[in-house]
Amino acid sequence: MSSTQEDPSNSYMVTKEGDDFVPKNAKWTCNWGASWEPYKKKCGGRNEDIYNKICSKCGNKRGCGATADLGETSLGCGERGRFWMLFPNEDGSENWSTNFISD
Repeated sequence: MSSTQEDPSNSYMVTKEGDDFVPKNAKWTCNWGASWEPYKKKCGGRNEDIYNKICSKCGNKRGCGATADLGETSLGCGERGRFWMLFPNEDGSENWSTNFISD
């Protein structure tokens, strides 16, 4: 998507790279509590409304590492289809990306 193009009508947010967008009908998965420590477990709550930034399972605000998808599964492994990852800014605004390597 070029920066001069208008956002698609079904877009929640254009990705950081500007070449894709998170659709309005995307669902998101909470990553709260994720840790390298073996005794800690991430929330993993599934949230139906991409506009609601509070997890319905744990009550925490959507944060780094949360993912959004369309709830589709691939034919092979039962994995979710296309998805996006959240990298929040210090001011609380969101950057969604299909590039999962944090700078």
